[in-house]
Amino acid sequence: MDFKTLERLWQSEANTRAGVAEAFVLAETMKTLKQRRGRFLLGMIAAGLALAAWTGVVAFANVFRHVTPEREWGAYLMLGIAWVVYINVAARYREHMRAYLDAAASMPETLRALIDENRTAQVRARFIGAATIVFGIALAVAVGQLQAIGKMEPRHALQAGILFGGAMLASAIVQTAIYFRITQPEGKRLKALLDQYAP
Repeated sequence: MDFKTLERLWQSEANTRAGVAEAFVLAETMKTLKQRRGRFLLGMIAAGLALAAWTGVVAFANVFRHVTPEREWGAYLMLGIAWVVYINVAARYREHMRAYLDAAASMPETLRALIDENRTAQVRARFIGAATIVFGIALAVAVGQLQAIGKMEPRHALQAGILFGGAMLASAIVQTAIYFRITQPEGKRLKALLDQYAP
């Protein structure tokens, strides 16, 4: 969101006249909300397709390859964690959407919708962060199991640990930076704008 423009228009004298400035700000704010909802939907579709493909691979391996679930359950645990995260994220965003079906009704309502969307994003980030730690443990278990039954050599296990562990660490660093430098400050600014609203 272009906060500088939004705050300048919000605090200008025009904001108290005939609703012209408010209508403009409302349109821009709704545009931001729609873009965020659209990006979230696309992301969920992509993640859903990836999870469906992963589930298909696991199911195929179970049926057509020699897999011993009692000795290789770490892989199932990883898949289960991923699905739990996906379903939780989808459910929380659905609650947000249902709570603000008519976000364009007024400027305060649009701001409240953005604030709730931001709050949902913060909760989602914390939940995914915790799930990432659990997923990392499950990954270590799965790799250890493959090594124990002779399906992965120690050097390959080490390489897998470095590769996936490094990717998860990099992702965690990026997401933490986004949370503290963008998402959280944005939530505070949105609340400040709502408090300053002049009907």
